[in-house]
Amino acid sequence: MIYVIGKGRIGTALSLAEPSLKLIGRDYDLGDLRELASEDLIFVCTRNDSLQSILDAIPSSSHKNVVLVQNGMLSPFIDGLENPIAGRAILYFAVSKKGEMPKPGGNTLVCGTKAEAIAEFFKSVNIPVEIVSKEELAKVEMEKLLWNSVMGLMGEVYSEKVDQSLERWGEVEEVISELLPVIKEDAGIAFDQERLLNSLKNYSKEVSHFEARIKEWEWRNQWFFDAIKRTGRSAEKWFALHKKTSFADRLI
Repeated sequence: MIYVIGKGRIGTALSLAEPSLKLIGRDYDLGDLRELASEDLIFVCTRNDSLQSILDAIPSSSHKNVVLVQNGMLSPFIDGLENPIAGRAILYFAVSKKGEMPKPGGNTLVCGTKAEAIAEFFKSVNIPVEIVSKEELAKVEMEKLLWNSVMGLMGEVYSEKVDQSLERWGEVEEVISELLPVIKEDAGIAFDQERLLNSLKNYSKEVSHFEARIKEWEWRNQWFFDAIKRTGRSAEKWFALHKKTSFADRLI
């Protein structure tokens, strides 16, 4: 059985793609998710800030069935969990609004003890998927964090969709170029800059209709500000653009 917690854009999209799964909303007692079969999976499709309370509500014996699909710097949170989970998926599909089907923008990547079962579910709903190692996932997590944070920033500043941000790609590259040395020094992750920029640009083209905005601040853009502070690196363009947004008061 596949359970999906969260009736937002992602959870609803998965339920539309696979009507037989059980879509769970706020009125469901998560304490009932006990004595699950080993092949059962619980996809948590909520905001990052709700993750701890949801895991607290799910019986600890079922944490081994949990799959997290959130964007953002999630690895420290997962590494700090008392009970191991089934795995994590980094989604490479877009859902512009609730009620739409997923629009793939590349291979969704999965990792964890139940990676094969997670991958089989995504294949069953026609979402391209690839199983990767924890080390590979960490690098992809950072790449997706860059995309969400930078493209969200562009959308926030200029009130535009991704296709319009593509027209000012030189500015996008300038911001990313400032952040790459920060990532290398703070997280120990080095990218081939040309390959990375091509990858991010190609993904942007696949989800060009999407309205990227700054979201989940503490899990996305805040990570870069913290890393800049830890490394003492300069990121003038990054700071300047944020000062044009409603998040300016959060800058360090």
